[in-house]
Amino acid sequence: MNDIEFYMWVAIIAAICVVIFLILRLFFCWYWKINRRVDLLEKQNALLEEILAQLRMKQEKN
Repeated sequence: MNDIEFYMWVAIIAAICVVIFLILRLFFCWYWKINRRVDLLEKQNALLEEILAQLRMKQEKN
């Protein structure tokens, strides 16, 4: 086996590992509902910022 074949195999194995990692990542994010949790936390954060803005407006009026 020459150097070109060796590096080719290393590149193929690395590409396969990356694909497997991405597929497993998608599966585990779906299984543990991580994407849904992130969406809910972002909505919660937006609501809290809205409440804070309203409280600041009330403080400025008083």
